[in-house]
Amino acid sequence: MPPVSEPAAKTQTIQTKVEVTSVKTFPAMIKCGRRFAALNVILSLTLAGYAADVQTYGVGKGQVYFQVDTNAPTFPLGYIFNAFVDLSPASNLVTSATVKLPDQSVSNLVATPDGTEWDLVGTFFSQPTLDSAFTNGNYLLTMNTVHDGTRTATNPLTGDLYPAGAPRVSNFDAAQMVNAANNFLLTWDAFAGGSSTDLIRVQLMNDTSELVFATPRKPGAPGALNGTHTSVLIPAGMLVSGQTYQGDILFFKLAFIDTNAYPGAVGVGAYFKQTHFTLATAIGGAILSEPVRSSASTFQFRLTGMAGQNYTIQATTNMSASPGWFTVFVTNAPANSFIVVDPGATNSRRYYRAFN
Repeated sequence: MPPVSEPAAKTQTIQTKVEVTSVKTFPAMIKCGRRFAALNVILSLTLAGYAADVQTYGVGKGQVYFQVDTNAPTFPLGYIFNAFVDLSPASNLVTSATVKLPDQSVSNLVATPDGTEWDLVGTFFSQPTLDSAFTNGNYLLTMNTVHDGTRTATNPLTGDLYPAGAPRVSNFDAAQMVNAANNFLLTWDAFAGGSSTDLIRVQLMNDTSELVFATPRKPGAPGALNGTHTSVLIPAGMLVSGQTYQGDILFFKLAFIDTNAYPGAVGVGAYFKQTHFTLATAIGGAILSEPVRSSASTFQFRLTGMAGQNYTIQATTNMSASPGWFTVFVTNAPANSFIVVDPGATNSRRYYRAFN
């Protein structure tokens, strides 16, 4: 069997290494802050002509799922309540914030380190425990601001208007072998019952929990996704080759929206479903594996990359001398993973590489 060559720039030679990425447990995955399901990462509306200290505030309940393969996630991994006050892009314009629950108990919201948000987040392992701790009803938010004084607003959260289904990444396999040097179109199943007044949010985090990609949190903003969208383009160069990213797709239904209680700010009550998934980038854009000499003149291997992408497959009989690399053929990948057959592999030694 021909030996395996070392990778050149933007190429990947045949290899058999398999990497397994660990899966975070629910308590680690669903943590406080803007990067997961806390509603403050999702909704931030502003009204022209008024610079309020607060941009968006409100309450929400969510169900969190985890997609591990091409199948749709079937049952929630966890449940979330979130009361929030969002100042972004400004910071430190709120000195304190509280929320009065329907049972009349009062809880303090906590500021994020950068001072752009105040949050109260509760995570649960069942819907009944979530609903027991945070019943449907009226939630009274009190916000002490630097320029607007003390503002109070009641946000109803009623109806259990959760989206009918959890988001499902429809090109999950392709998302596990993304060429970071090219644009990547992430796709998902349609939001059942979704409309232009609903909101979809997509975000990706790297292994140090930094947000590296996110669709706008402001409904109607350029690039924002409403409930009719089924894809988003991740631009070339946004991601790094050979990395695994933690992604989230969130479907939101607004049960309540108010632009009057706090002029210049928007209050909301919402229900959402969130699907967590991984997205991985290929090393050099393609992976070659499963080398087999099927006859004296035929050699084959598997190329894993991106369906529809053009790949150039090259070979050489000598890595350090003439004649050097020559093109065996160029192919438009029929699938994310497919068999490449070289019918002219009569040499005793031949190296292969693929690139796009």
